[in-house]
Amino acid sequence: GQVLARLGRYDEAVDRFEQALAINPSRWAYHFNLAHTFGEAGRWDRAVAEYEMAATISPAEYVTYYNLGRALHERGRDQAAIAAYQTAIDLNPTDSTFHLSLGASYETLERWDDALSAYQEYLELAPESPRTELLKGHVVALMEDQNRTRAGG
Repeated sequence: GQVLARLGRYDEAVDRFEQALAINPSRWAYHFNLAHTFGEAGRWDRAVAEYEMAATISPAEYVTYYNLGRALHERGRDQAAIAAYQTAIDLNPTDSTFHLSLGASYETLERWDDALSAYQEYLELAPESPRTELLKGHVVALMEDQNRTRAGG
């Protein structure tokens, strides 16, 4: 399944993962990989369902919650995505990517202060990231917009 997914042969990969799940439906990796394949294919509703199942099977796997958050964000369900990202952060607080994605969902919901806080956390955790300078510019622009809004203009 993983090889087929990497080759972009998503329908075939899905078939293989579903065959594996028919043999062992309680295997976290099968649900996770199936969810990832659905996401790669842009089938976000199915990805969400499989990530949720994977999280039920192995609730300590922070990568599941992060990917669940991404799938929920893609579906426009940012409030739920925030909860998933927060769980990932609770399980692994030092992964900067989790904070970056959390900020994006906050921003989508126009929760500017929360977005800025998440972005600041990312910048503190990943000061050498290639994304850092671009994000710093974005944070400055958000702060300027916030200041203008608060000033009434």
